[in-house]
Amino acid sequence: MKNRYFTLVLALVVLSLTSLGLAAETLGPIIVTENTNTKTGEVGSPTGMQIISVDLYPGEEVKTSVRVRNVLGVSATLETSVIGRIAEFIDIENPHIDLESGEEVYLNLSIHVPMDAMSGIYSGSISLQLDDIKSDIPANIRVLLPQRGLLQIKIEPLMESIHPGEGLPVQITIKNPQRIKQNVNFSLQLLNSGTGEILSEVKNTYYITETTGVRRYLQISQDVEDGRYGVRGVIQYLGIDGRIEEIEDIRYVNVKKPLLSTTFFGIPIWFILGIFFILVGICLAFIIHRRREAERKRYLGMVDYRRLPRHGKRSAFIGRIAESGVRAFLELDRLTEHVLIAGSTGGGKTVAAQDIAEEALKRNVSVLVFDPTAQWTGFLRPNKEKGMFRLYPKFGMKKKEAQRFNGRIKIVKRPWELDITEYMKPGEITIFCMNHLNPEDIEDVIIQVILDVFKSRMEEATQLKTLIVFDEVHRLLPKFGGTGKGLIQLERGVREFRKWGIGLVLISQVLTDYPKDIKANVGTEIQMRTRYEGDLSQIKMKYGEDIMKSVVKARVGTGMIQNSQYNRGNPYFVTFRPLLHNPRRLSDKELDLYEKYDLKIESFRSKVDRAKARGIDVFDLELELDLAAENLRKGSFQVVDMYIEGLKGEIEKLKTKQPIRGEIQKPGNWEDEWERLREEISK
Repeated sequence: MKNRYFTLVLALVVLSLTSLGLAAETLGPIIVTENTNTKTGEVGSPTGMQIISVDLYPGEEVKTSVRVRNVLGVSATLETSVIGRIAEFIDIENPHIDLESGEEVYLNLSIHVPMDAMSGIYSGSISLQLDDIKSDIPANIRVLLPQRGLLQIKIEPLMESIHPGEGLPVQITIKNPQRIKQNVNFSLQLLNSGTGEILSEVKNTYYITETTGVRRYLQISQDVEDGRYGVRGVIQYLGIDGRIEEIEDIRYVNVKKPLLSTTFFGIPIWFILGIFFILVGICLAFIIHRRREAERKRYLGMVDYRRLPRHGKRSAFIGRIAESGVRAFLELDRLTEHVLIAGSTGGGKTVAAQDIAEEALKRNVSVLVFDPTAQWTGFLRPNKEKGMFRLYPKFGMKKKEAQRFNGRIKIVKRPWELDITEYMKPGEITIFCMNHLNPEDIEDVIIQVILDVFKSRMEEATQLKTLIVFDEVHRLLPKFGGTGKGLIQLERGVREFRKWGIGLVLISQVLTDYPKDIKANVGTEIQMRTRYEGDLSQIKMKYGEDIMKSVVKARVGTGMIQNSQYNRGNPYFVTFRPLLHNPRRLSDKELDLYEKYDLKIESFRSKVDRAKARGIDVFDLELELDLAAENLRKGSFQVVDMYIEGLKGEIEKLKTKQPIRGEIQKPGNWEDEWERLREEISK
């Protein structure tokens, strides 16, 4: 807008009140205290001339005020009006005012030229009347002919949004089409869109001779809040008529704080985002880890750890749940429901069975093993294998836990003599080595053992008392050369032995080919690694393809366990622990010595028993025989030989030629007894 220069006259009107015969009084000084343009502020002070005169362009407006004082000495009413052609341009804010004597008041005037007003001079007066006293102030308003500005301005912010604390680049173009030389005052401002408050400002002075373009940066304060703000460019220059011309251009920009500098409930967003991305990273790492673990995972069965056997006095520690650190147990007393262990050669089925046998021996259970390969003879020696020791820490075991177990080795040959109940001694293992027998003889031995148990008429028991292990029991199957008679007796055993506290552990290369009556009475199945199609098809049908693949991929020493009482009846995988005894079998030389001294001790004991029955004192001889047998269990052959040589002369002195009632039969008579048993079985 333009500044205007106008003159308001200060008029002092003195009127005589002759009709009333009073002394002349003064209406009071009428002065203009300020002349205010609505857009450019204070214009100037009055000149003292006796007239109001102002020059305005169409659309311009000024506001001013006149101070009036009542000098009449009495209360009066001031009436104000506009007379003449100027009445359409001047508005009086307060035309009716009641004044006390001596009171002053401001008379507010607004002078406005409409946009459609014709150029020219408009005259009139402002009439002031205090009661019946009147005074007029002449007024002239000249409406100027509209003119186009000499200069123009255009601004363009180069960013649509900006952060507090940054500089906003603004392209400024000052157009000078007439190439008039001008000094220009330029101001670039950031405005509050709501209040119009100037928040920041940049000022410059330019000498313009032609259209000029410059770039300036408007600094945005750190205290500016988020929102939409005005960017105003203003130039001031001296116009043709000598008036100060002011031209502006306004654009808008969005101010937005960086996300990281904002807060949420008083917590910096950068902190929240940092925690969020850390958690996301952890989750992604966990997901990737789980996926990689799943890809590497061999055993896909679901495990409900709450439904597995736990540590207890009658629990057998057999290893760890596969691919976890959870210890795995079997309930010893459930072994009376029998165990069937199957798997390919080298899959670890013998180690799994030996883990169970070790735990049974540690809890004072007698163990009888019928071993066609003499593999179990290492029970009488403590473990000394470094490879086995290296596995101990993985299962929480210590090297000092390695131990030998009390027991005997019986070399079974034809003709054999077996009284099975004689070997059921708590906490002791007896290994019956059948490596010198052919398959038919092995089947006959198993039949005799089962028949002996039935004939012994043992007392019933609720806990496991004896564990009988039949290794390589698949030899009883017809496809491996068995006659089928052994399977019949085995089926009787799995049905009846439980009531006497006897558990059977059947070790086989196959699982599927056994009669249904045998498998139906076996409580626990342990399937080690196998590629036998029959077993794999059966596993896939019962438990699904994932379990079947896991069995195929199983590492040596890891097997699938299934028991209806464990893991809700679902199979799960266990990596069996290393052995406490020596995993290697005894040498043939050692086995020959065991056989030699065992037969010698039994022969001596038979003679001592006969002498004792005749009333001869044999206490010292019995004691020495027991010591000889104990050292034989330890493998101390030289000590045993010393005892044998010492006893030899004493035994020969005993008169044992005439047999007495109840004596043990000589080995030669077992041939006839065995034939009788075979006839009984065939019937």
